[in-house]
Amino acid sequence: MDDLEENSSNNDKIWKIITGLVAVLFVVSVVFTIIFGLRVSNNNKVKDKEIQDNLVVQEKVLRNEFQQEKEQDDIQYTTSDYFGNLKFNFPKVWATNIVINEGGGEEFIFMTDPNLIVIDKKTPYTPTALKVVVYKNRYEEVLKDWEGKNKGFKPPYKLKEEDTVVSEIQGKKFSGLYKETKNLYTMTIIPYRDKTLLISTDGAQTEDTYKRQYEKILSSFELRK
Repeated sequence: MDDLEENSSNNDKIWKIITGLVAVLFVVSVVFTIIFGLRVSNNNKVKDKEIQDNLVVQEKVLRNEFQQEKEQDDIQYTTSDYFGNLKFNFPKVWATNIVINEGGGEEFIFMTDPNLIVIDKKTPYTPTALKVVVYKNRYEEVLKDWEGKNKGFKPPYKLKEEDTVVSEIQGKKFSGLYKETKNLYTMTIIPYRDKTLLISTDGAQTEDTYKRQYEKILSSFELRK
């Protein structure tokens, strides 16, 4: 009888040990499953983000390629002889906005952009891929005014000034980050008869967004001396 009780007691101990081991193994397996699941989840999130980032990059590349393909065809614009009958080319698919104010300070304003141009009268500037302005004032006055403004600008908004030539006419080019729009800005000022011609691009928020087109358009200008 005592032997049976002793065996029963031993069996109980063994069963408790086995039960304890099973419980420990269960807990370990649950913890492992949770850790593995978190790792898989994190890896999936990383992969999903990588895939999403790659898709964004591919979409941007395709859009740029499509836009460049559309912009291959140019159209020529010619002003009236009042403004010197100047001519220049720009992408045919770009939207345009033209303001003519003969006798005003800015007698002629031509704006063009890949997107629809919306004029906000509450703000003094409308950033566009290209802006052509004919000033009534002489070149020396306009240049002096811009050089004075630029001296007042502090980095990173101080524009780089350099000599340039448009249609065999000597002028000045300013480029850099423009304080008023916080966009990358390039502006060319040249004397034109008794007036001043300003050609600028200030719609760029990333490096070289419109630089290629801007330089191409500059080279297309035909000016009568």
